[in-house]
Amino acid sequence: MDNLPEFNIPLSSREIVIFSDVGFSSYPHNLIKVEGEILGLKQAVSSPLSFDNYVKYEEQKVDLQKINVWAPIVEGDIAISIAFAKIKENLDNVKVVYEEGLIPNPCSDINVFVSHGGRDGNSGFRGLYPSDGKAYNMDKIFGTGKIAIMFVCHAGSIVENYYSNSTHTLVKRLLQSGYQAVISPSWSLNVSIPGIWMKKFIRSMENGNTISYSVNKANLYIESIYISPGASSAMHLFGNDRLTSN
Repeated sequence: MDNLPEFNIPLSSREIVIFSDVGFSSYPHNLIKVEGEILGLKQAVSSPLSFDNYVKYEEQKVDLQKINVWAPIVEGDIAISIAFAKIKENLDNVKVVYEEGLIPNPCSDINVFVSHGGRDGNSGFRGLYPSDGKAYNMDKIFGTGKIAIMFVCHAGSIVENYYSNSTHTLVKRLLQSGYQAVISPSWSLNVSIPGIWMKKFIRSMENGNTISYSVNKANLYIESIYISPGASSAMHLFGNDRLTSN
């Protein structure tokens, strides 16, 4: 934490929205440090990735009775199976459609993806991997919905493209495809986190809180257990911060 750069930005009692230029967008917004504290552990923070996106966003409702959780369990990967089992265990009182096949068919308001992910230093997020030696054609994976929750290592990472003054990121691709919001880790994620994180997030949404507030509450809950920014600050919110439940 001592090595994180300090920023002088105004704080408020409400959720904070970070607008970044191309160069700064690759810095994980949860790790912005203000007044000696990590911003993402102090209050709700999100990034719409662009101001043009943000001005188009409206307060929309999400149906918590429409949740799809997918993991390629059929491949027999141990880490993926543990994360998937923990989600099922923690959402036992929530109506959820679970998919365990190799290719999902996500079309719910909230689509949750559990898989391996890779990152390349020059091109950012590299792809989804159901197991060692296999990779997905990502055009056939993500379907349609309002919120994409990615329990996929590095799925929220962003890398600047110096030649086109743009960024390489899966998040932007999902937002452009129609998702209102994407919640994803900017680095690797421990398999014990998805289940307890989802439970806290859904409970907060059920109480009528915004998606931004709910992501922050879930992250703070992880912090109370692991006391490590690497665990508690992993899940970043991109896109529409005004979504609430019906």
